[in-house]
Amino acid sequence: MTRWYCRRFLARKLLAILLFRNRWGQAWPLIKAYVTGYRDGWHARLGRQLAFLPS
Repeated sequence: MTRWYCRRFLARKLLAILLFRNRWGQAWPLIKAYVTGYRDGWHARLGRQLAFLPS
């Protein structure tokens, strides 16, 4: 049940990013962040991602 919910949540977020034109300028960074977060959660990699921290 949890996997189904997580996949559905990710799909809805990605669809929302692509549907709203005011977010198109941020689309690729947002998509990358969501997909990376989903993969990290799937593989139980917890903690901060250095790629997404401010430099």
